[in-house]
Amino acid sequence: MRDGFKNPLYTVEIRVFKDHHLRYIESNDGTLFSGHRRTKILAQDLPEWYIYGRYQ
Repeated sequence: MRDGFKNPLYTVEIRVFKDHHLRYIESNDGTLFSGHRRTKILAQDLPEWYIYGRYQ
C-alpha cells in the first residue's frame, strides 16, 4: 500500500437511482468518492503514479 490510499478506484461523481431516474451526484467541495462513500481526498491529493481515466 502506497501513501495510505486503500481503494484502487476514486471517482468525481456517483450514480444513484432517485425518483425513478438515474442521477449523477458530485460533491460540493470537490472531494472524491470511493464506491458510494464520499472521502476526504481531493483529486490534487492523489499521487503522481495514480492513473486518471474514464469509464461508462
